[in-house]
Amino acid sequence: MDKRIFILAGLIAALLCVPALASTQQQTSVTTNVQNVAPHVYNGTFKTQIKTIQGSVVYESIGNYVTPNLLRTNAIIPYAFYGEGISFSVKVSDQNGEGDLDNGDVKIILDPDHPYANDGDEIVLQAGYNPATVGDSDQYNLTFQKDWTVGNQHGLYYVYVMATDEHGLAADNNAVCVGKIFLNPAVGIDVNVTSLTFGNVVPGETNVLANESPIVVNNTDPDHVGMMLAIGISTTDLTNQDGGGQIPASNMWANIISVNNMTTNYNVTMSNSAQVILTYPGIYPGSNNALMFNMYMNVPTPLVSGTYTGSATIYAIGI
Repeated sequence: MDKRIFILAGLIAALLCVPALASTQQQTSVTTNVQNVAPHVYNGTFKTQIKTIQGSVVYESIGNYVTPNLLRTNAIIPYAFYGEGISFSVKVSDQNGEGDLDNGDVKIILDPDHPYANDGDEIVLQAGYNPATVGDSDQYNLTFQKDWTVGNQHGLYYVYVMATDEHGLAADNNAVCVGKIFLNPAVGIDVNVTSLTFGNVVPGETNVLANESPIVVNNTDPDHVGMMLAIGISTTDLTNQDGGGQIPASNMWANIISVNNMTTNYNVTMSNSAQVILTYPGIYPGSNNALMFNMYMNVPTPLVSGTYTGSATIYAIGI
């Protein structure tokens, strides 16, 4: 072995046997300042659900997606009537963690102004977080929701979301517009007749067609929301003005020949003073979708001569 290598190895072995040499150390603090980050409203998660007074869901949307095959799916503007329920929900995120949100403040605001004006004519709804979204695997987001019953407001409202965290820091996209809704839209129809006459008849005559047939009913949709209407009719018995005779309302019927630009052929029998529906589910706005029907009557026998009169009322119900 080389003598130099032998000497170096012996020196290292000797050092390892010597007690530890004197040493010193100095501790230095390390600091940083974690900033409070503004929350963010995920407007693409905003959900609107409309229920009738009876609890049936007639409209639902999440972001730009509208749930198909509901009664108001094809509405131009989502709409709701007095007493109906609207449920709103939206996801709010905070990079400081969901703990910055559970004591925060989230509002759903319905305002006739666009952009948001904050001039006192808005409807402010306080939202609360869904407890099921606290402490889950998602540490950044909470879902806030609000159920509201429509009052007697009327008109188009834009829907905004405003959020602040528990430190009062506003969301970076306040006040974000997440949609619009029409409250208590007007119902309107146009009917091409003001009276129904069956002319001169004889006892026992059947299938007498009213002179004004076909009757045409248009959905005028005054507020342009795309509302569908159920159309009905109420008739009374026809009574002899000279006394001594009556033609029951049940001797009259409507033969539906067209609705929503589709040819049909079905009958609806009248009932004294009762409202009977002529369409299901209803007619859409526009003359192309008009309801068209013929009115017929069977004349009972025996029947005394005279002038027989009654009434007929065509009505519409917003669906």
